[in-house]
Amino acid sequence: MTMSFPIPASAQPQPRRLVLLDLDWQEADLLPKLLRQQDLAVRLVAGEGPHDPGVRVAELCDLPRTIDLADLTREIFDLALVGERSSRRSQLE
Repeated sequence: MTMSFPIPASAQPQPRRLVLLDLDWQEADLLPKLLRQQDLAVRLVAGEGPHDPGVRVAELCDLPRTIDLADLTREIFDLALVGERSSRRSQLE
């Protein structure tokens, strides 16, 4: 005899919380595609300054953004994507 338990429809997996860090223009162009991913939720975009490409595109997409790395400790993220040419890569690790 086998038993099975129905999984309620409301128990669907939650999207993974994503933080994006120090994106350049080429990487920032991918932000709209990330927003369309059903299994991802872009929760924060961080950059080195207000004119950082990722921060500027996040502003256009009305996403939370910051230039202060301390803001990364205020939420738990499932994934972090760091720009390939980030000068703060070792600090972020």
